[in-house]
Amino acid sequence: MKRGLLIAGGIGAGVGLGVAVAAAARRRRRLQKAPPPLERRADRCPADLEPRGEAEGVVFRAYSPPNPGPHPIVLMHGRGGSEDLMFDALADIALPAVQFYPRGPLAMGRHFAWAQPRSTAPAWPDDQAKAVEGMRRFIAWVGRCYGKPIVAGHSQGAQMAFGMAVAYPELLHAAVGASGALTPALWRRPGVPVVAVHGTEDGVVPVEGTRRMRDELGVEIVEVEGHGHSLLAGLKAAFVEQLVRA
Repeated sequence: MKRGLLIAGGIGAGVGLGVAVAAAARRRRRLQKAPPPLERRADRCPADLEPRGEAEGVVFRAYSPPNPGPHPIVLMHGRGGSEDLMFDALADIALPAVQFYPRGPLAMGRHFAWAQPRSTAPAWPDDQAKAVEGMRRFIAWVGRCYGKPIVAGHSQGAQMAFGMAVAYPELLHAAVGASGALTPALWRRPGVPVVAVHGTEDGVVPVEGTRRMRDELGVEIVEVEGHGHSLLAGLKAAFVEQLVRA
């Protein structure tokens, strides 16, 4: 079912194809290939969750509230962000779940990214696919140790969350993203519930890309009227509301 919702507040997304049909098909086939089996060892699950850690090659921050719900949340920062900036952005929100804030693999000075920006490389869809693959083992570790997670993110982190939903839905409970849209070359109907929150005045990732995801992939979209790209005010409130509902 195609669904849409408009909330007074706002933010937007959009990306163009810019790739040949044959290349897009190759990328889809690569994501559809069966991944190697994951090692399942209970002794790799820590008895106590530390505030900072590393698992499956991914550095992260973590927080466990009292009496967390059954589904942890993995919250991915945008390009030029970090695990600390994402943690701080949501520090005033009492999310009722164990939370993981992973660090992107690409260093940008003191900050990080998940993949190179699409404006500097025609290989952007390939870079994005590789970044999604790179998070697979970490997401599986979270699920094995803490419960099947909700993957979420802002901007490039939202693109990562959407990419996980189409590539590895068996590892997820749901996906929620803000201010991001998945590269069309990687589009497939997601195998888990997906909600895209977007400001209508986003000048970085225009909302039209998210609307296309709604129309062609059937994902739910929450538009926040009058808001831009940053995870602030009404956009942040709508994002958190969807995390709690997921």
